Amino acid sequence: MGLSNFLSKAGAAASQVLQGYTKELFEEILLRQHVCLAFDEQAATSKEGLQTLDLTVRLLARLYPCLELVPLSSNLDSVKSTLEALAQSINPQVAFGNSGTVTVCIVVGKTKVSYNVPTFYLGSDNWITKFSDSEPVLSGGSDNSLAAGAAACIGAANVFRYVFKDYLPNSSLDTTLSMSLVDYRLNAADPVNPDVRKINIGNVHLVGLGAVGNGFVWALRKSPYLEGNVTGVDGESIDLSNLQRYILTDQDSVDCKKTEVVKNSFCSTGLNIAYHPEHWGEYLEQCCDLTLDTVAVGVDSAKDRILVQASLPKIIFNAWTQTNDLGVSRHIDFIKEPCLACMYLPTEEKQSQSQEIAQNLGLIDVEGEGLIRQYLALNLPVDQVLIERIASAKGISVELLKPYIGYQVQAFYSQVVCGGMLMSFSNDTTAPNNVEVPLAFQSAMAGIMLAAEVIVHAGGFRSNPIGTRTRFNLLKPLSKHNSESCDKLIGTNCLCQDEDYKLVYIAKYMGR
Repeated sequence: MGLSNFLSKAGAAASQVLQGYTKELFEEILLRQHVCLAFDEQAATSKEGLQTLDLTVRLLARLYPCLELVPLSSNLDSVKSTLEALAQSINPQVAFGNSGTVTVCIVVGKTKVSYNVPTFYLGSDNWITKFSDSEPVLSGGSDNSLAAGAAACIGAANVFRYVFKDYLPNSSLDTTLSMSLVDYRLNAADPVNPDVRKINIGNVHLVGLGAVGNGFVWALRKSPYLEGNVTGVDGESIDLSNLQRYILTDQDSVDCKKTEVVKNSFCSTGLNIAYHPEHWGEYLEQCCDLTLDTVAVGVDSAKDRILVQASLPKIIFNAWTQTNDLGVSRHIDFIKEPCLACMYLPTEEKQSQSQEIAQNLGLIDVEGEGLIRQYLALNLPVDQVLIERIASAKGISVELLKPYIGYQVQAFYSQVVCGGMLMSFSNDTTAPNNVEVPLAFQSAMAGIMLAAEVIVHAGGFRSNPIGTRTRFNLLKPLSKHNSESCDKLIGTNCLCQDEDYKLVYIAKYMGR
């Protein structure tokens, strides 16, 4: 039984939510777990059931070193083998345990099990996600993967909350729930559940193919009922730490372009897919037509989101993850409704990039910040001088940092700090400042919700207003009140208050 080779990034994520976190405690708790995923013929022969199983394995294998995949019906050995191979492609050291040692269980299908451990039943019905802590909830046969994937995220969240219950404040488990991804009402007597039919989503740009973008693509990758064009834009490559929450990646993805990983993930579908391995600004410079009908935003910084809004798409759907919540926001009309920039304009002074990097590298004095600023301004690679300063500040061996000599400072920072390596090297339990590291089920859920917004809007499935944003915290039981309206930032310097931006938007979309 082995912990993954990207566990340091998972540790960085856990350190942000677990009280009393230490690397040793985190690993000890994980090594005690034998997480069971049980399934029967009902799950294995339904389209939605197979999707729930697929994503559940993708989520569990990124964290837990011992899984047990248990067929509850005969003739399911091939399904079990496929799921085991998927888990091993993510973490080659994962072990498959003995049923006598199960510590927590997830069940997909119609069979009730009798393990004397917390057991979570997952299922879905087209747009409706289902979960129960006591009875099977079954899986539907539609081509719609979204609710099936959301069920996997809720199940993985409950496993995490149970496993780390002694270190998560106020985090009880969900009981029985159903939720439509059309309107997000919880346990509604009349859940919205429109039939999936041929839906043309038009021209959609997906900006950011990271963790949230992976969730978006996973939700659409087997969608024969969809037509239209999806253009993925991201200029970055995969590094090992990304495997912690990029649900489409495995060990073979390291050093590949994010666009290449997404390209290889799409199966038979009616969508036309294009990939651009550039950053958003670089992509726009090459475009002949800056008419952007729908943009789905999966980037992870306020600056990048404001940049997307500045390119004036007609419609923007935005997804986010942060320590205490995840969600989506809707920006349908730049003139009348809050724009994306309204949600992210800074309200207080923030650290500069050089200050943030210096602080998280332990170079907290003025001289250290000036040193980092020099490396950034001159585009200097990490060298022996810099790693000696960092090693001395963090109290670690220079040898641990030598493999990163030659990296650009931002790439070094991304892998060593954001990737959790520095925390692992130094046994420092303090999470990096201004660095959000969500858990895999949080990012996947946000990506699925982002995909749902695109399809729901294109299909005209939402007859009643739902508000500007929907959000909830998967580290706690789901709430009935998770959607809200927001106001435009009247009287500010927001883009949507600028007369020139408004005139350009009107000319681009309302004058056609």
